[in-house]
Order: sequence, then structure tokens, then C-alpha cells
Amino acid sequence: MLDAVPVVVATVFVLIAIAFVALPVVVIGGIWRTRARLRTWTPTTARLLRVSQSTRGSRDSRHSVLVGHYEYRDHMGATHQGSGDLGDQGMPVGTADPTVQVVYDPMDPERSMVASPATGAVGCLVATLVVFGLVGLMILGGAVVALTMDSPAPSSPSDPVTEWQVPR
Repeated sequence: MLDAVPVVVATVFVLIAIAFVALPVVVIGGIWRTRARLRTWTPTTARLLRVSQSTRGSRDSRHSVLVGHYEYRDHMGATHQGSGDLGDQGMPVGTADPTVQVVYDPMDPERSMVASPATGAVGCLVATLVVFGLVGLMILGGAVVALTMDSPAPSSPSDPVTEWQVPR
């Protein structure tokens, strides 16, 4: 029974390591896809129809974001509507016709998103996730080493026992 304990502990560490590596891969993949859209989708100016407030996050860390509901024309002149987090663009105030920068998929002009410029926060997030992934790889390496190490053979009852007397 005790022989299985190191295997169970190492397995738990392997699962933790997989989570540490998988999370950055998923998040960085999403960032990469978004940045690819910003490079390959068509930029345009959209007219804001209305702005609403949305609450995001978990129960303990909720925050409000402004969501812009907009209308734009594609390269063929057709009108489409979309919505998205206004992020750094905020809400244009004091203009008769408030606008927001968006990008849309030229292959499917119904798909669009608010174009937000890259910020230092994205770089900081990626750096943090890379460190997170490296920690996961170190945990995984330690678990693999622990699983492959030779453990000392358990003593059998037939082994001679040496008794030691403690001086008083």
C-alpha cells in the first residue's frame, strides 16, 4: 500500500503541472488569434448606436465595462451591426455622431469586433503566463524524476536486525 503513495503523489503533481502548462497555452492562443484578426480583418469606422454597461468577472472580483453597440459598412457597402467591449476607447462624449474603430472579417462581414490597440498590459500578461508555464514544466520535470528514481527496496522480516543500546 505504501509503495503506491509516491506514484499517487507524482500523478497529482503531473496533473497540476499540466494545468500550469495548459492555461498559458490556451490564453496565449486566444491573444494570438485576436491579434491575427486585427492584422487580417478589414478596419473601418463604425457609428455607435448605443452604449450599455455590463458587469463581468467572478462574484468576488466584479467590474463594469462599457459595451458599444455599433453599425458599420463593409467593403461592398452593406450595413451590419455588432457590439463589443469598448475597452480603452471609452465612450466618445460631446460629438453629434460618436464613432468607434472596428475590424470585420472580409470573408464574413457579419463578424466584427472593436479594434483596441495593443497595450503594455498584453505584454505583461503574456510574460506572466510564460513564467506560469515554466513553473508547470519544472513541476512536471520533478514529478517525472520522482517517478523514475529507484526507491530503496523494503527490508524483509528475515533481514538481521541490529539493536543499539542508548547510553544512560
